[in-house]
Amino acid sequence: MGQLPGSLDDVIVTSELAERPAKSPDYTTEVRAIKMLVTAMSEDPDRFWQKLAATALELCRAGTAGVSLLDFESGAEVFRAQAVVGVLSGSLPKTIPRADSPCSAAIGRNGTQLVRFPERFFPALKFLQPIAEALIIPFQVQDRPAGTIWIAAHDDGCKFDREDERIGRTLASFAAAAWQIRNAPGSAEPATEPTEPGGIRQELQHLTQDLDTRAADKTAELIAAESDIAAPENLYEHTEPNLSSKRLTDEAQARDLNGLLTVINGYALLMKEDLNDPAKLQEDIKAISEAASLVKFLINSRSMHRVS
Repeated sequence: MGQLPGSLDDVIVTSELAERPAKSPDYTTEVRAIKMLVTAMSEDPDRFWQKLAATALELCRAGTAGVSLLDFESGAEVFRAQAVVGVLSGSLPKTIPRADSPCSAAIGRNGTQLVRFPERFFPALKFLQPIAEALIIPFQVQDRPAGTIWIAAHDDGCKFDREDERIGRTLASFAAAAWQIRNAPGSAEPATEPTEPGGIRQELQHLTQDLDTRAADKTAELIAAESDIAAPENLYEHTEPNLSSKRLTDEAQARDLNGLLTVINGYALLMKEDLNDPAKLQEDIKAISEAASLVKFLINSRSMHRVS
């Protein structure tokens, strides 16, 4: 690799994210993965972290993916490998001192970091299959750093971009929710500002209703534009969308999709408050399922509204 770099900034290349062309999003695959994560969070919390890392690996087409949580060991801060999947599964140390991990840069700078050949500055990351580059997304809980989601490539043929960062941020919100759920029973310090699930739930319901109206309006537009397209009898009962590589460029539709992902993430966070209430927990899961179905519908409507 040549001479060791003199500073951390010699291996951080985050600015390149803005210069690289972004891949087209695959919202259908993403929503399916999110639904799986929500189910795992409520039904199989012990395996959630591994599934979260596997989701990052799949959606970002990485070589290795993982979740590293801030922890203490012998009185010192460390990053604990909560889950690792892919090439480096079984090779990464269980814990790494905070200062010896590039995750410390993401936490310290409170933002996504793209690192190239991190072993040049972090010797603990020297492996038989080197990390060519790693994208690291931090997440917080109650305004305090909690850990990172990260993906790694092992050859120069794989370059991460802004779409990978967007996916990472979405998955990081689930990591934060899972961290809260895991630590809630033994939390020694209650939140300074108690959560008000009722208010959050009401906001999410309003947002869902607004998006539902937008989808209904879009259906009417499609009927007017193409007489051979019939409106679905039920908004959530429709044919599976044609999975193509077409980019979703319509700004209004993009806002709707982002809003729906907000709904999904919001209900996932509410699940922390509803763990001891099976009825409410079921409502949360149902709301997430319906939001995911609406995402599919919006994607499908875009596919149908094409030039013949």
